[in-house]
Amino acid sequence: MIWVIFILFSALTRGIGDIFYKKLSFDFSPQTILLFSSFLNILFLVPTFGCIEVLEPKLMGFVFLKAVAMTTAWLLFLYSLKKLPISVATPLQILSTLFAIIFGFVFLKEYLTILQSLGIFILLGGLLTLQIISKKESSRKTSSFLSMAFFSGVLASFFSALSLTLDRYLLRNLIDPANLQFWFYIFIFINTFLVFLVLKTPYKKALQNLKTKWWIFVILSLFLVISDRTYMMAATYPLALLGLLIPMKRLSIIFSVFIGGKAFKERNLNSKILATFVMLIGLVLMVW
Repeated sequence: MIWVIFILFSALTRGIGDIFYKKLSFDFSPQTILLFSSFLNILFLVPTFGCIEVLEPKLMGFVFLKAVAMTTAWLLFLYSLKKLPISVATPLQILSTLFAIIFGFVFLKEYLTILQSLGIFILLGGLLTLQIISKKESSRKTSSFLSMAFFSGVLASFFSALSLTLDRYLLRNLIDPANLQFWFYIFIFINTFLVFLVLKTPYKKALQNLKTKWWIFVILSLFLVISDRTYMMAATYPLALLGLLIPMKRLSIIFSVFIGGKAFKERNLNSKILATFVMLIGLVLMVW
């Protein structure tokens, strides 16, 4: 199935993108990273400007809501990624599948099967294991489970699931992926720029660091644009169920945990990879 190839390629490029995000987090604030990358994302779409159309007000409103949810998710995720090892921060994204199932249960009256319930317990067990490993690495007396960085990662998954759910609605209403991606990036940039101003983010040091790190932003944005476009193309296929799209997109954590953990020489990596795979087993059962 073509949509499976699209979503797996989206996962691969997103996983590589997370590694570049982590690299940039050492020198830039979350809002600065998102502001620069979203601006470059728009520039990469310049060749498609001739195909862009203004959406009807209702659909434009939904795109704006999606952008607000994803702006929040990105800022929370980048904060989590800045404070936590990549092998801890990225597996938290698996929780977006759990939140998607909760959305279905609450809003669509969808009931959990026995396998889904078992998958939730296994996923949470893997998550708890990951946090125990993380706590052993921490010099603080308080558990990272209660830290602001961990909580930010959990909230990021919640808002990400909301945004991905809106994707399904928008793309099924005959919005061309190029249109959705363009207006989505425009709103992301505007939202982030407002956050940048409200927080009075220092920009002089950021511009100075940009002189030597600009190429990382270019590569990052290229991977993100490809990841988003292939995901949106996959979501247009009738057989591509939302319950499969979100977890398959989250396979990106395999690349970010393994490759990123190796690249940044993080401790207890084998144990973290094992905990991540336990979470993935839970994820598979949740969508079975």
